[in-house]
Amino acid sequence: MDKKINNLRTFFRVSNIAFDCVMAMGAAFGGKPSVSPMHQLHKLALAEIEKETPDLSVIDKLLEEMEKLAEANGKPKPNFPKGDV
Repeated sequence: MDKKINNLRTFFRVSNIAFDCVMAMGAAFGGKPSVSPMHQLHKLALAEIEKETPDLSVIDKLLEEMEKLAEANGKPKPNFPKGDV
């Protein structure tokens, strides 16, 4: 389980850095930086997974919300196993 938690920590650290980078590039070209709903979900997930004893049910719920948001935006559905955190 520790390996999965460490993998999730790495994933959400990297994803948040990527979102921040995209926002910074947009701002550099005159755009108004704003946190997208997906970015907000990734921030919440990172905050939870960074805890000493993260609540994995919270992470599961956030991942479900991310999937719903991606589907609503017309993105292809990921092929991740359900409840495998």
